[in-house]
This record gives sequence, structure tokens and C-alpha cells, in this order.
Amino acid sequence: MNRKILFYFLMATAFGLVLTAAFEIRALDRAVAAREAHHALLATNAARFVESMLHGQWKHFERDLRGARLAGEAPARHEPMLEGAIIAIVGPDGKALECLAGSREDLPAARLEPVVGEAIRRPGVLTGTDLFRGADGRPRVLLAKAPAGGGRAGAVICAPPLDGPWFEPIFGHLAAARHCRLQVLDSSGSALFSSRQNEAYTSVVRADRFVPRTHVSGPAVLQGHGCHVQPAGNSVREQEVLAIAPIGVTGWYAAVREARAEMYGPVREIALTSGAVILTIIAAFAGFFVLLWRQVLRGQRWVVLSGHRQRRRSLGRDLPSSPGAPATSPGGSSLCSTAWRAPRCSTAPSS
Repeated sequence: MNRKILFYFLMATAFGLVLTAAFEIRALDRAVAAREAHHALLATNAARFVESMLHGQWKHFERDLRGARLAGEAPARHEPMLEGAIIAIVGPDGKALECLAGSREDLPAARLEPVVGEAIRRPGVLTGTDLFRGADGRPRVLLAKAPAGGGRAGAVICAPPLDGPWFEPIFGHLAAARHCRLQVLDSSGSALFSSRQNEAYTSVVRADRFVPRTHVSGPAVLQGHGCHVQPAGNSVREQEVLAIAPIGVTGWYAAVREARAEMYGPVREIALTSGAVILTIIAAFAGFFVLLWRQVLRGQRWVVLSGHRQRRRSLGRDLPSSPGAPATSPGGSSLCSTAWRAPRCSTAPSS
């Protein structure tokens, strides 16, 4: 009986452990999926905001450009937004036809032809390039847009500095929680903006992992390795979960990056806490079972065994000691001899 109880207890414990593990794994998966979905939503909203602000800035730039050309003035003369920007009209072959602000030598020839070609293929749509350093050492990007009605000019390009007033109203409104970083990445994985201080233009995603996966039309969650340059100058590499969303057709992406250790840390802590509580409950039940077996079941077993002994003793006085021996009466005489003597006494002749 005790072995059966122990067996049932062990089976119930094993079933409870398996069921609890299944529920915990399911809960962990749901928690991680919810966090990834939250990051993807944040990246999507950031991408939409940056895209709308870029178009707003470009419309402002076009109005200023038309007014400056009509007045015969430099575009940046009365517009602080264009401080430090290089502005030019570029032909379809990627050669600058007219430089309106800055020096045409500061324009990277290797980047002009691809971005102008993309702008001509998509007239009226704003396109962009990856991060590059100008002759003055400031980080810049090329923005290009071809007129929807065509004309002799291939496209109007502007190369504003990322740390200038053009991008200040855009990047100044982006923020994220402390446990993750919100960034704007170009197609090579370099950070045009980062919510972490001193990580812009230096924090990158490994190109061999990021570039083949960036041709997406919607938000996506990737696994990869990130590199971050600390203020002390040392580079830190860590495994990351990366949620990205494309910013129009600029080739840029709004990204929410979080280290896997930071993402799975709270979830792992919850799992360990739940496991500890479950093991404590099981240990309490096991201790209760051991106490029950030692104090109650063992005493009950002793009582049952004592009853069996008493019964054997009582039966031993009434039953023959060997299978062939005749039963005896309480007085010690044989029952068979008594039974045979009775008829003989009844048939004897009377005197």
C-alpha cells in the first residue's frame, strides 16, 4: 500500500513538473513575442515620424530654394536650416550642373550617380544615401529628389550635416527607454542617430548580417551582433535583438536595438522565480508525505501487523499443528474417537 502511494505521488509530481514547464515555456515565448512586437511598433512609429519630418523639411527647403533663385540669392542666406548644407542641381549622369551652396568638390562622386539614378526612377520621391564624412569632417548624407514634371536637371540634391539644424527638429523628438536604444540606420548599418549619447555615427550593426536582410517592405525583427563605441573609446560587441522599419525609400531604417541579455533577463528572472516557488511547493508536499509515512502510516502498519499476529495465535490454538493430525476437543480427547464410541455404547445388551 505504501509503495502504491509513493508511486502515485511521484507520478503526480512528474506530471506537475512537465505541465508547469510547458506553461512556463509558453509564457516565456509570449513575453518575448510581446516585447519584440512592442519594439517593432516603436520602430514603425519612429520611421513614420522621421519620414513625415523629412518631407516637411524638404518642402520647406524647396520653397526657400525657389524664393532664393527668384531673388538671385544663396539659398542659405536667410534660412538657418540650411546652415552648412551643400546644395546642387545634378544631371542624370551624376555630374553637378550648378552648385547653389557649398563646394561641389565636397560632393562624393561615388554616391552621386546612384542616388540621382534612384531619384530619376522615382520622380517626386525623396531618396537618400548612406553616411559619409565631408571635407570638413562633419557627418553628412545626400538627399535627392527629381521634379515630377521632368526638365533638364536630373535632380536637386542637398547634403546637410547630421549634426546641423536640418536634422535637429527630427532627431530631437526621438527617445527610447533606458534598456534599449532607438536609432536611425543607413543601409550599411551605421547609426545616423542614436538615443544613447556618443553612439551616433559610431554604433553600427555588422554589415554582413544587416545588409542582406534590410530589403524589407515592413517592420521586421532580426537577430544579430552590434558594435558600440563607449565614451572611453573601447568598442563593445554584443548579441542583439533588432526591430527595424523602413523610412520611405531613403534606404534608411528606424531601429530599436536591445541586447539579448537585457531582453531575456527579466523574463529569465520571472522563470527562475516561478520555478523556485514550484519547487518549494513540491518540497513541502514531499516533506509532508515523509512525515505522514513516518508518523502515521508506520504506526498504522504496526497495528495491522499486530492484529495479524493475534489472529494467527488464536487460530493456532484451534487448528491442528499438522495437516494429517486429527482435531482435538477442548478437553484434549480426539473428536473422531468420541464419535466412534457413541454407537458402540448404544448397541450393548442391557443387563
